[in-house]
Amino acid sequence: MKGSFYGEQAYRLTDPRALNNTTWLRFNAGAAHEMRGHLLMLDVGYGRNKQHMQLRYWRPGQQDRFFVCYGFGLYDTRQSGVSFGKSRMYYIDEYNARLQYLSPQDKPLRLHASLSYAYDHMKTEESDIYNLYESRSHHFCPMLRLTYAHQSHWLFHLLTEADINRRRGYENIIEEYLIDKENNIYDFRTIDTRQNYSRSTDRMRIALIATRQLGSVQLALQGGFTASHYEEKYTAGDYRVSVKTLTPHAKASVEWAGRADDIALSLLYAHQGVGNHVYDVYMQNQQIAHLDFQQTFAPYAFRCANLHYALANLTWQHYFKKVSVGMSAKFYLAHGERLQDVSYTGTIGFPSTAPMISPEPDKHRERWCNITAFITF
Repeated sequence: MKGSFYGEQAYRLTDPRALNNTTWLRFNAGAAHEMRGHLLMLDVGYGRNKQHMQLRYWRPGQQDRFFVCYGFGLYDTRQSGVSFGKSRMYYIDEYNARLQYLSPQDKPLRLHASLSYAYDHMKTEESDIYNLYESRSHHFCPMLRLTYAHQSHWLFHLLTEADINRRRGYENIIEEYLIDKENNIYDFRTIDTRQNYSRSTDRMRIALIATRQLGSVQLALQGGFTASHYEEKYTAGDYRVSVKTLTPHAKASVEWAGRADDIALSLLYAHQGVGNHVYDVYMQNQQIAHLDFQQTFAPYAFRCANLHYALANLTWQHYFKKVSVGMSAKFYLAHGERLQDVSYTGTIGFPSTAPMISPEPDKHRERWCNITAFITF
C-alpha cells in the first residue's frame, strides 16, 4: 500500500504577477505471488491533480489579452477577452495499473517483463465556473529486459521499452441562460461537444548493456538507439504536424562502493537525427491574428534539429551510523542546427518583444545543470 501527497507553489513579484498552485494526491495498492521462483506482480492506483493558475497586474490601467486555446494557435474568440487578470482551475483524474513478471533470478538467463497503463481525464474550470475544454489520454508503457549472467562475472542486458501516448481534446460549447429573471441570475449549460484535437507520441528505446564487477568497482557500457514519432492533428481545419527522429547513444559508467562512501559517475553521448517531418498548418480565417507561431511552429522547429548532446551524472554519498548525506550533479549540453527547410513564412500574430524562437533556421544551443543535496534516514 502506498499513499503520497505532492504540493508546489510558484509565484513571481513582477507583472504579470503569476501564482500557480499544483497538488498531486495518489494512492496505490499492489500484490505479488511467487510460483517456484517465478514472480508475478500487479499494482493499481488512483491520482487526483489540481492546478490553480492566476495572473494579475498591479500597474494602474494595465490590461492584456488572455487566450483560451484549443491547439494549433486557435482560440475561443468570445472567451479570450482583454482584462486585468485571469483565474483558472485544472483537474485531472488518473487511473493506472501495472503488471510485471520476473523469472527465477538464480538462472543464468533471466527475464523481466512489464506492462503499464494509465488513463487521464482533464477538465477545466474558468473563473465563472464552466468547463470550456477537456482532454482524455491513454498511456501505455511495455518493457522487456533479458539478462544473461556469464561465468566470467559479466552481466549482459538487452532492454526494449516503449512509451505510447494518445490524447484527444474536446471543446465544449457553452450556452448562457437566464434562470431568475427578477434577480437577473444566469447559469451555464453545455449544448455541444466537439472532438477536433488529437496528439500522438511514440517513443521506443533499445539498448544493450554490459556490466562487470571488479571488487568494489562496477563498470558498465551501454549502446543503443531511441526512435520517436510526434504527431498533432486538428480535424476541423485539416491541420497536421509530424516529426520523426532517430537517436543512437553510447554510455559509460563506473560505480565505487567503499566502507563509508559511494561514488558513481556516468557519461552519455547521443546524436539526434531528424527524419520525415511535416508542417501542414494554414489558418483559413485571415481576418484575425492567430497563435500558431507560438503554439505550433515553435515546438515543431525545436524538434526539427540535428543535435549532438552529452549528459554527465556524478553522485556521492557518505554513510554515518544512522543517516547518510550526499550530493548529485547533472550537466547537459546540446549543440546543433535546425533543418534548412523548417521556417515560418506566415504573419506572426501577437508578436513578442522576446520571441522564444526565430522564424528562420538557426543554431540550437542548450546548457543546464542540476545540483541536489540530500539526507537519507
